[in-house]
Amino acid sequence: MSRNSNPQDGPLVVVVDGDCALCIGLVEWMGRRIAVAPRTPASPVTPATPASTRTPVTPASPVTPTGSADPAAPHVGVNPQTVVFVPGQSELGSEVLSRASVTDFDSVLVVQSGIVLTESSAVLALATILPRGYRALAAVARVVPRSWRDAAYRAVARRRIRIWGRAEVCAIDSRVAEATYGPRGLLAHEDARRLLVLAGALAP
Repeated sequence: MSRNSNPQDGPLVVVVDGDCALCIGLVEWMGRRIAVAPRTPASPVTPATPASTRTPVTPASPVTPTGSADPAAPHVGVNPQTVVFVPGQSELGSEVLSRASVTDFDSVLVVQSGIVLTESSAVLALATILPRGYRALAAVARVVPRSWRDAAYRAVARRRIRIWGRAEVCAIDSRVAEATYGPRGLLAHEDARRLLVLAGALAP
């Protein structure tokens, strides 16, 4: 895979082991913490009034919140324009792994701006869509030599089924279903494929 011409256009693609309870738990954990700004259409710009015709304005009284959400404020949730979760055992998951030349898939793979990330680098890449505190922790973790990080990752990956057991991909929480392609995911096949192509995870 090569880098997209415009890396900002595509979502982060996260391929996970759909039979692994730890991996499914990671997806659900992220779904409760991803901070994404709501995507709302931009308001039309009203032309400025010439200074000579402006009427003095009396300062308004403070407005009491009515309970409606500020459309510009960040909220916790997932958005398929920002991240797409794909089970490795699914049709599209297999295509992504094949295109990435990955033959020994072990729990998590990330495609970020057309670049394939595996092992500890894949896990740390997930922090880019998490709140600031997690991004700071990931930055600290990157100071650790990659060989050490990957060794720790492989140690966990080898034991993940024995320790955490298995979980069907259909166990994915509804909070992340809208950004998930699979049995319980709400992403239709063609929508998911379009997003994966946009992210550089699949060929056009």
